[in-house]
Amino acid sequence: MTMDYGENCPPAEQDCLFNLLAAHFDAAYAGNRAPMPLFIHTPHLANATRLRQYQKFVDYALGKSDVWPVTMQQLRG
Repeated sequence: MTMDYGENCPPAEQDCLFNLLAAHFDAAYAGNRAPMPLFIHTPHLANATRLRQYQKFVDYALGKSDVWPVTMQQLRG
């Protein structure tokens, strides 16, 4: 995974962050199916466009019947 937060997206590219996250998710989902952590800094969510893109990504990932959100504590078992 990259450290690219999608902050350099051109203003006209409303789905830039979603596309970045979805591409990484799709690669993991089609590959070794390893968990994909999603770490977000709270101030990053203050931007309404980015918040919508994160929400769209979560809806996209959870739209698959075999994908579940877990906490880090649950992941460690």
